[in-house]
Amino acid sequence: KRGALNLKIKLFIWILFLNIFFLQTLSANPKENIIKRLEDTNTIEFSFIQTTNEEVEKGNCILFFPKKLNCSYKNKNQKRLIINKNQMAIIQERYDKKYFYPLKETYFSKIFDKKGLIDFINSSSTEIKDNKINLINLLEKNKRLIILFDKKTFDLNGWVIKDQLNNKVSFLISIKSRNIPVDAKIFKIPSIN
Repeated sequence: KRGALNLKIKLFIWILFLNIFFLQTLSANPKENIIKRLEDTNTIEFSFIQTTNEEVEKGNCILFFPKKLNCSYKNKNQKRLIINKNQMAIIQERYDKKYFYPLKETYFSKIFDKKGLIDFINSSSTEIKDNKINLINLLEKNKRLIILFDKKTFDLNGWVIKDQLNNKVSFLISIKSRNIPVDAKIFKIPSIN
C-alpha cells in the first residue's frame, strides 16, 4: 500500500509539473515570440488582398528587410509598388504613370524596417482575436495602425490602418515562403522619365 501511495504522489507531482510547464509555455509573451520570428526572417514572399474602403485589390509581393518591397497587383492598370530604403514608387504600367513618395511619410516605414517594426511591437497594445495577434498603436494625426500576426506561427499576417478621415485600409497577407534568395534588381526605383 505504501508503494502504491508513493507512486500516486510521484505521479501527481509529475502531472502538476507538466501542467505548470505547459501553461508557462502557452502563456509566454506573444510579443517575444513575434520578435524572435522576425529576427529569424530576412525575406518574405506573399500574396495579398488589399481593401481600401470598398475597393479590393490582389497581388503578390516580396519583402526584403530592411525597407525593400516589390508588389505586383493583379489589375487592369498593371500597378506595381516598389519600396527601396527611403523612397516609394507606385507605377501604373498600362498608362506609363509613375508616382514617387518619401517612405518616411508613410506607415510603411514602421512595417518594412525590422528595427522599426520591433520598436512598434514593444510599444503597442496587444489584442488576441480568433487566430490573430493584433498589435495596436496610435500614430500621429489620430491615425491608428494595427499589425496582424498569426497566433500559432507568429508570422506577419498584414496590417490595418485608419487615417484621420476614418478611411480604413486593410492589407492581409498569406506567406508563401521565407528566407528565399532575392535579386536586388527588383527593388530598383525607376527613373522619373
